[in-house]
Amino acid sequence: MTGANRSSVAVFAAGERSDPGEEPAAPRTTVPGPALPPTPFPGPPARDDFDAPDLGPLWSTLRRHPSRDWLSLTERPGHLRLRGAQSLGSTHHQSLVARRQQSPGLTFTTAMSAEPGSPLQMSGLVHYYNSTLWHYLHLTWDEALGRVVRLGVCDHGAYREPCAPLPVGDGPLELRLAVRGERARFSVRPPGQDAWQPAGPELDTSPLSDENATQGDPDTGHFRTWGFTGAFIGLCAQDLTGAGAPADFDWTECRADPSRSGSTMTTRRNGWQG
Repeated sequence: MTGANRSSVAVFAAGERSDPGEEPAAPRTTVPGPALPPTPFPGPPARDDFDAPDLGPLWSTLRRHPSRDWLSLTERPGHLRLRGAQSLGSTHHQSLVARRQQSPGLTFTTAMSAEPGSPLQMSGLVHYYNSTLWHYLHLTWDEALGRVVRLGVCDHGAYREPCAPLPVGDGPLELRLAVRGERARFSVRPPGQDAWQPAGPELDTSPLSDENATQGDPDTGHFRTWGFTGAFIGLCAQDLTGAGAPADFDWTECRADPSRSGSTMTTRRNGWQG
């Protein structure tokens, strides 16, 4: 630094003195903050009625940008329309819109309508970690029962259905996922019914975690897969016939309740609640 107004700053390490008569200098462990008023940052909105022309910033898509060939907020105003694409196990073209799980205790609800005509056409509500780890409550077609809701569980690529399909008849459905720490449960409310019906048993959410997604290779000592994203909850549609059958979602609501993050699931006579 040069010039007539040159200034200098003395820096002293712990134990040094700026003057022989002064006490040794030491770093401060606390520093008073400025006198600013509290400015809490608002959290994401609990409800989305899909009235805007574009998705809000809380929503994420998987490996492809929103485009009209698979996602629309204008074809049916006030609804999010997803056109069925590849399966949840695909690492390419999925029709999936999800928001990050930000609380260990929450309830996520949506209203949807779809007209599947094949067991290869599905749409619904998914608790998603990656393409090999997810829990999926979905509307589909059964050759013997007609429109049904099925619950699928995928753990490192091994798929199972822990309960029988539930016939639901025609019309729109409401789907719900209640997460309480390491336990979660799906439920469904068919048209014309006031009570929620349990859709399958309680599920263990711990597989939908960074720790479970990270896997090592015992032969090489290296990691095969990494987990770093956290879990998401979202809406999706599949059509393995290639027809791109649509599913319409009227609204979503996500209510966080950290105080119930470890509470027990109970079933009442007039419907299930978390």
